[in-house]
Amino acid sequence: MKIYLFKMKVVDSYYIEEEEYSMEIFYEYTEDGGDYYSPSSYDLEIKKVLINSLDLTQFYWDFVENEHILDLILKEARDKI
Repeated sequence: MKIYLFKMKVVDSYYIEEEEYSMEIFYEYTEDGGDYYSPSSYDLEIKKVLINSLDLTQFYWDFVENEHILDLILKEARDKI
């Protein structure tokens, strides 16, 4: 028998606005508190990216995605739980 401590999910967007552009990153964050047998874990999935209201999701995945942006989104998602 498995007893889960908790499992949380946040579906939201992260917004970046600069003088030259705006970027909205839609994400899904799932956190599983684990149990006696399994450690806790999390998953951050980028669903969609708009740059100046244009859908550039594939471009983001291919060329833009980096640890700095993912860390910012991860911190915001964890703050919402």
